[in-house]
Amino acid sequence: MIPQRATEIMETVSNYSHIPMDEITSQSRTANLVLYRHLAMYFLRSKTTLSLQDIAYAVGASNHATVIHALQKLNGLIMIGDSKVKKPFQELSELLN
Repeated sequence: MIPQRATEIMETVSNYSHIPMDEITSQSRTANLVLYRHLAMYFLRSKTTLSLQDIAYAVGASNHATVIHALQKLNGLIMIGDSKVKKPFQELSELLN
């Protein structure tokens, strides 16, 4: 069972991105979906006490290694100031505080 805070985070990402939650948790690999799925994983990790495996379950990923890869990739994009990531990251950060 997914805790209420995790559901709130997923719904916030879904509403912000205008992508239905079932698409964010799907196996689709389109760039826009992947970005918001990675952002959801990031905020689930930073704002909950969920394990990597529980985060994987919440976003429909196959296992914890998928979450680790997503977090590393997103952290790298944030550090270099990637324009596709910067604005949604900042705005979601504000919405989730």
